[in-house]
Amino acid sequence: GPLPDNNGGSDIFLLDTQGGDVVRISVDTNEFEMQGGSIEPSVAANGQQVVFVAPASAAKTLWGESKAMRERRMKAGGFVMLMRNLITGTTQAIGGIVGGAGTNPVIAPGSGSIAYTAFNTDPAQGYVGPNVYVSQLEPQPDGGFLEKPGSPFCVTCKAIDAGGTEGETAQGDSGSHVLSADGQFVAFETRAKNLLSASPSPCPGGGSEVMLRNLLTGVTQRMSPPAGMAAGACGSVGSSKPSIDYSGRKIAFESDSGVIPGNASQPFSNVF
Repeated sequence: GPLPDNNGGSDIFLLDTQGGDVVRISVDTNEFEMQGGSIEPSVAANGQQVVFVAPASAAKTLWGESKAMRERRMKAGGFVMLMRNLITGTTQAIGGIVGGAGTNPVIAPGSGSIAYTAFNTDPAQGYVGPNVYVSQLEPQPDGGFLEKPGSPFCVTCKAIDAGGTEGETAQGDSGSHVLSADGQFVAFETRAKNLLSASPSPCPGGGSEVMLRNLLTGVTQRMSPPAGMAAGACGSVGSSKPSIDYSGRKIAFESDSGVIPGNASQPFSNVF
């Protein structure tokens, strides 16, 4: 029958479409129901890891969290990103404080990385506004995961040169992130025209652009608009909403620009 609901908010569930079993995902590491609504789930390909967003104070206990860390989380306010691992029966925090709705966490099908959107407030870190972040995960012998050193890190806060080295502050919002199966490639949309410092945007007055970053090498490429696009082929909306295949080799996106050489901009968006 229906699972009891005592928190007065939304919960995250995982349904086995063949067996019909339903599991509540939005619980702490001791399987107590979250004290607050949980949103925006993303499930790995094996169905064993689910990432979601919940109020920072919603979980009583999280795996790997010291007493001091728990006290800071409870006092922090805002929201956190959590991962429920059905192999180990644990729930752990991923990254830091996030902004709630609009975080849109995406776990790579192979569980190697998690991408999400968060609002950077520190000018020293780069662009102040919505940015794409990635936490890379290290699998453990027991089926668990630890965040790799340096995680999470901001993919879009600063401009990147041809070799993947960060430079000046980026100049626009970024989001709509997707990951390849192994978590090595993240595609996203951005309005930062200076994100590739060695490759000026062919549409500086246009809308958003689609980028692809290799998280192993740091190299970032502009997928759309293509280099050398004529000014008359630049659309007003630009390119957005990327989707990536398992290998990271192929990307689908929508655009009102003349993405195909020789085509002019379109009065409506197309999918490429």
